[in-house]
Amino acid sequence: EIEREEMKAFPEEETEELIKQATLLHQEVFAAVKNIYMAQGVALVALWPAVVKLSEKLVDATAVSCSVCLRVCLADYPSGQPYVFGHVANVCMMSLQLARGLGYERDRLLKLTEAAFMHDIGMTRFLDLANKPGKLTEQEMAEIKRHPQIGVTIVNESGAGFPAAVLDAIGQEHERMDGSGYPQGLKDAQISDAAQIIGLVDVYEAMLHTRPYRKKLTPSATMHAILENKRAFG
Repeated sequence: EIEREEMKAFPEEETEELIKQATLLHQEVFAAVKNIYMAQGVALVALWPAVVKLSEKLVDATAVSCSVCLRVCLADYPSGQPYVFGHVANVCMMSLQLARGLGYERDRLLKLTEAAFMHDIGMTRFLDLANKPGKLTEQEMAEIKRHPQIGVTIVNESGAGFPAAVLDAIGQEHERMDGSGYPQGLKDAQISDAAQIIGLVDVYEAMLHTRPYRKKLTPSATMHAILENKRAFG
């Protein structure tokens, strides 16, 4: 549970109705993520239009402010499900809010949201490792770090014709501006804008939630940890 002082950061104008709207939207995103991430091969071709349509709904849901979105995304993941689905739903909604704050126009917001929606699809091949209790071994960590390449392979083999922004996000969201990321060790402008935003939100969101090998951090502790490594994020 978030500490009382953390909750004071949320503005008073967040009415129950706005929270309800955002929660329902988040539930819709979560369900779509689960459905699409568990699809195989050519099934993605048929499901891709649903991603586009849902991305439009998210972008046009202007009543969902950044603070409302954050409050909803701070909740625990749905029980009985691999955490990856809740993580992706949160990253999708939070990346959109960050891009909106950066002044992205609607077309760029749509592409960014679509990319965030698909960014972790490679993790579907590693759900057992992702949910393993305790710390991963070096070999297991090396295996799970293959998920960006696996994700690119999944979408390419589907034949769905995913936009370049989606492929960039899948393949590059673990790259870091100082070259410390993976799988290619890209730096600075070699990493797409979408991948930079999604990569930052991915780390932020993960720290805010419990993992099998650690407890969650508070929002302030999470920001402190990211700022200590700010060169990695630009």
